[in-house]
Amino acid sequence: YYQNAWLLVNQVTYGFSDNFSVGVGVVPLFLFGFDYSPVWVTPKFSVPIGHDKGAFGGGALLGGIPGQERSGFGIVYGVGTVGSRDLNATVGLGYGYAGGNWADRPVINFGGLWRTSRKWAVQTENYIINTDGDNLYLFSIGARWMGPSIAIDFGLVRPYYNGDSEGILALPWLSVTAPFGKKKRG
Repeated sequence: YYQNAWLLVNQVTYGFSDNFSVGVGVVPLFLFGFDYSPVWVTPKFSVPIGHDKGAFGGGALLGGIPGQERSGFGIVYGVGTVGSRDLNATVGLGYGYAGGNWADRPVINFGGLWRTSRKWAVQTENYIINTDGDNLYLFSIGARWMGPSIAIDFGLVRPYYNGDSEGILALPWLSVTAPFGKKKRG
């Protein structure tokens, strides 16, 4: 599938099997005259718990900025989801790195999805990031519209830095996902 967020973040992901996928992404800042553009790769594996009961998985986001020294960034993570495709909850834990240094503390992720009809779902994805005693919290609430050949996610993200939102009420979120290739029958 192809996914675009905020018109700038682009990623293509291919599922080599039901349990292994790899994505590649770019923020094409060179289109706006910048000398750099972040790129990344996202390998991920998953193991189902049982039919429609959830899965455990692990993966990484491994990135950098070509032509820039010590520009590596990313995260290595594990995640668990319980529930079905229509109603689920997810908890994840990962360790990030940037500029050659690993984080001292993990990033915590929790979220969920509740499908309210054939084409609509309510979703949330949230992060707790702690670095050097500073805390960044990202809380989101949104909706997903699922059409026959496209899905659109939209919602609001509320950041808190050390417990303060610094006057930001919420930031908008918008992403579009379009599958490609053969449809799986089943």
